[in-house]
Amino acid sequence: MGKRLPKKELLSAIHAERTQLMELIVSIPRNKFNVRGMNSADWSIKDTLTHLLDWESRTVGWIVAGKAGETPEVPGDGFKWNQTKQLNAFIQKRHARKSIKRVLQELNE
Repeated sequence: MGKRLPKKELLSAIHAERTQLMELIVSIPRNKFNVRGMNSADWSIKDTLTHLLDWESRTVGWIVAGKAGETPEVPGDGFKWNQTKQLNAFIQKRHARKSIKRVLQELNE
């Protein structure tokens, strides 16, 4: 893992990286988002983006639960950490029917 940053620096780094990601996404022609083969799991760009969104949502959920004094199920959906590969496949299938338009809306939210 990388070094620990103070909250202000971490938030600044997250914002900068997210800005770069969004700039890259805008430069990609829409007809390329469903082309498979981006990684060893044969995902598309859309699959990768929905994967990112799902893990972001999980992380926020864990933080909210922790702040409420709850113990969240991690990583979630009945999976254990040693089943991350299976969880990632589950995530990809769950979001497979989302339109590119919806994925881009979610990224902007």
